Amino acid sequence: MAGLSAVDRSVVDQPAVDAHGFRTDGGVLDAIAGDLAGLVGRGVRVVLVSSGAVAHGRLLLHKQGITTGTVEHTQAAAALGQPVLMSRWVTALAKHGVRAGQVLVTADDFEHRVRYVSGNRRLEILLEAGCIAVVNENDSVAFDRMRLGDNDRLSALVARSLGADALLMLSVAAGLEDDSGRVIAEVTEPNDAARFLRSDVSDAGTGGMATKLDAAALATDAGCVTVIAGGHEPGVVRRVMAGELVGTVFRAAGDGGDNARRRWIGAAARVEGTVYIDRGAVRALRETGASLLPIGVVRIDGRFDADAAVDIAGPDGAAFARGLAALSSTDMRRTAGMTSDEIQRVLGVGFAAPSVHRDNLVIFSPTHPDTPRGDPPPADTAATHRPGHTEPSP
Repeated sequence: MAGLSAVDRSVVDQPAVDAHGFRTDGGVLDAIAGDLAGLVGRGVRVVLVSSGAVAHGRLLLHKQGITTGTVEHTQAAAALGQPVLMSRWVTALAKHGVRAGQVLVTADDFEHRVRYVSGNRRLEILLEAGCIAVVNENDSVAFDRMRLGDNDRLSALVARSLGADALLMLSVAAGLEDDSGRVIAEVTEPNDAARFLRSDVSDAGTGGMATKLDAAALATDAGCVTVIAGGHEPGVVRRVMAGELVGTVFRAAGDGGDNARRRWIGAAARVEGTVYIDRGAVRALRETGASLLPIGVVRIDGRFDADAAVDIAGPDGAAFARGLAALSSTDMRRTAGMTSDEIQRVLGVGFAAPSVHRDNLVIFSPTHPDTPRGDPPPADTAATHRPGHTEPSP
């Protein structure tokens, strides 16, 4: 892994509690802090994603005789535990002369474009100042329906948003293991590696090896080399970043060339509907980089306004792209299967926008973990549709 020795920016995912909810040994945190400080000293910009606030807070609540079980209990535990979690990292990093900046995020910070851009700039300022940004989900205000899900996914989203070169996810496991229990050194296709999964979701968090594989797929799709390694391995961060084969490495699948807007569309934007298209439109999007025109649209699922994020699926029902709708779901249904001339006769002269413009469109790589599967659209939904007919992109 010689390429990792030349990284410019990296994201490290390290929980501050073990799989059973107990505090990670202070010596382990100190060792990891030393490795992270070494990266900063080399000029690498480092983001640390660290969970454990809820687990720390629950321990404090239990000492007061309070049994946790409701959403409000979890939020209160997070409010109590986050200062403890942050204090541990501030102390550990200060021993090596590095400052830590706390960054708490929610799903809205990734799903809404303005907040996404602002949050990304906030991280950049901390990194420019030579600090390590310590990121965690703000569980004190999060509800299940608004959660990011787990810190592995969070670390991948942060890596994508920053255009990071490397993502290192530290785990209680030494890496992804094969059926005989040996660590697999390298994986080229994260989705294929799912066959090695076992039930290993931790007691303290929501993650496990399954979420790490999903995160690896999300990060490698954006051109970010990803490593899963044991957090208790001596010098693990330093050794991985020096190019040593430790744990399991997932090679980058994408080229990392997408701009920040496309990275947001592909991974973070909240999807509000699905647009089903014909085979000709699939070819036009995949092979020529065209915009999606109304004539290629077969069916719309969901209700959404213009500028909403939508998945785009072919005749097999599988989403292969995501984009920002140029039309509302109402107008997209009205114009499905129509040529530009027909649209202008129905909706008025000058109304000839594509359904999704190519500048706001991302084609998934084969490793993308957010590719949902669905049922093929019924044949009777395509009554006004001309199969295979496409128009040049505007």
